[in-house]
Amino acid sequence: MQAKNDFLDALNLEDADKALKAFATGFIRRHLSKEHLANIRLLVSEGSTVPEITSAFYAMGPKKTQACISQFLKKRFEIDDAEYEISVFLNTLLSMRMPVLTGLHALPSQAEIRRHSEKTVELFLKLLDL
Repeated sequence: MQAKNDFLDALNLEDADKALKAFATGFIRRHLSKEHLANIRLLVSEGSTVPEITSAFYAMGPKKTQACISQFLKKRFEIDDAEYEISVFLNTLLSMRMPVLTGLHALPSQAEIRRHSEKTVELFLKLLDL
């Protein structure tokens, strides 16, 4: 079984482009997993009545991911303030999730995930002017 946030380990790869693409692919795979989709359904159905579960979920996942990407950008590209760009990057990666979550689309193939990851990384690097 994969570790929950093993996609973050990809950020340690030597080549920055490969690191971001491996991160992106792992990030999408994790967010399209049955477990993650079940968690999102739970948050949607119960989050308004038990806001603590939503707070705990976001403290453990998204905030940690954003911090890791921020550290990656600072270390690799000397970029200190990219909060907006990181948000756009992660939200674009997640754009595949809602159609799957609602049953509008089946899970994308590995090739579709890889293509979306690569295109999103390209956009992210352009957004950062790299």
